[in-house]
Parts: sequence; structure tokens; C-alpha cells
Amino acid sequence: MSLEGILAAIRDAGRARAAQIQASSEAEAARILADAEAEAEAIYRRAHAAALQATAWERARTLHRARLEAMRIVYDGQEAVITGALDRLRERLARARSRGDYPALLAALVDEALAAVLPSLVEGEVPHLLADPRDRERLEAIRCERGAAWPVRYEIETWGGVTATSADGAIVADNTLESRLACAAPYLRQSMLARLEAIPAGEPLAGGSVPGNAAPVGP
Repeated sequence: MSLEGILAAIRDAGRARAAQIQASSEAEAARILADAEAEAEAIYRRAHAAALQATAWERARTLHRARLEAMRIVYDGQEAVITGALDRLRERLARARSRGDYPALLAALVDEALAAVLPSLVEGEVPHLLADPRDRERLEAIRCERGAAWPVRYEIETWGGVTATSADGAIVADNTLESRLACAAPYLRQSMLARLEAIPAGEPLAGGSVPGNAAPVGP
């Protein structure tokens, strides 16, 4: 599943932010992973040179440790890229209210939250909404526009969106931007990791092995 596909649930605003993050993270990925591979290469070459002077057992042990260290360096580089991209996404979502399309996004999040709880309510029961006080004017406009009777309590702090509940609070549909990102984060990480792993690797390490490759290494 692609990065754009996951963030489609955050509507047009989310997709625009995802495109920006994707572009910047790929540039960052090229730099960080190049540095990681260069460091891994240097460590492996030093270990290989030392192994030539050691016994067979010591050589195998040295090369195994060097391979593990090389894998760790590349993994840390990938994690730095992914963590940075997710951090930038959080920053953009935290500023969602400053975007011109936020009212439309908020209305869509309200509709999704209501749709999630309505099937579980008893006949005639009205859903309740929890929202951030900063969204009071926008939500009241939405209620007025739709002639809706559902009550809204402005008592949560969120980047945007709402939480819909039953009257007794037993049924809850959290459709805030924080909640949407938390649900999407594992898939975003998986998608970005796949993209990073698809970036062409450098030249093979000494002996024909690359970080993470368990192929035998010759003397």
C-alpha cells in the first residue's frame, strides 16, 4: 500500500502534505543512506583486513561482528529517515487549521465520525460530539448548515477533527487527526521502508557481501 493511499483517509489536505513529505524524505534518504553505507563499508574493510591476520575461527568471528555492525548502521540510517518524515507529517497536521481547506476537512471528519457511531445507536438516540474549542465557530456553522441536533462539547485539545460518542459514552469513534495518524503510522512506516530499500545500494562490500547479506565471505 502506497504512502498516498494510506493518507487518502485524511482527505485532500493529508494527501498534499504526504506528497511534500515523500519528496523531502527521499532526498534525505539518499544522503543518510549513502553516509550509512560508506560507514558500513569502512568498518567491513577494516575487519576484513584484520581477519586476514587472524586464525580461521577469529576471522569468522571478526567478519560476523563486522557484518552485524554494518547492518545496524544501515538500519539506523533508515530509521532516521522514517522518523524524520513522520515528525514532519505531525508538524504539518498540527498546523492543519491554518490551511484554507481545513473547513472542508473538518466537515469530512465529522461525517466519518457520525457514520461510525450511528449504526450502533438505539432508535432515536442522538450522537454527541467532542471537539476542540478552536473549532467552535466552524462546527456551529456545520450544524446550522445541516440543521443538525447533535450536541457538541468543546472540551478536548486536538489538531483537528472530532470524537463522536453515544449519549452514555459507551460507543466512541475517535476521528481526530491524531487518531488517524496513529492508525496510519504502522502502514506509513512499512511503505517508507519499502521505498528506502528500493533505493539502489552501493557497490558490494569486500568479499562480495553487503550489509544484511549472510552470503559467505572469502578471504
